[in-house]
Amino acid sequence: MKIKTDFVTNSSSSSYIIGVSDDDYDGLIEFIQALDNDPMASNEGVDIREEFNDIKLLQTYTNGMISLDWAQKATGPRFEYFNETQYNAALEILKEGNTVIYASIDRNVCEKFEEQYGDLVKQVYYG
Repeated sequence: MKIKTDFVTNSSSSSYIIGVSDDDYDGLIEFIQALDNDPMASNEGVDIREEFNDIKLLQTYTNGMISLDWAQKATGPRFEYFNETQYNAALEILKEGNTVIYASIDRNVCEKFEEQYGDLVKQVYYG
């Protein structure tokens, strides 16, 4: 399922929140690295921006790289680096027991990525 949450900019990449099991992890990483070397990915390339396998790491990232203090644990993060929709998509992945990959994919190779791994995508947004 794909949900557009941000306005469209002149960026030439799309960002994906991907849920990947241990069984699919190595193949996904190898595919992303190969896709980055694709001549069509010459605008912004393909990059794994962050990876989360723990809710605390996700919360810290979302909170602007600051650990949640005792008061914020009850209300949740401040949504500095992920908005609430992105955070919830990543949180769902972690609760399913999978790893979250936050990747930026050059728009020229998005179709190749989605053909191969689109079923693992929880969310895509542009900008």
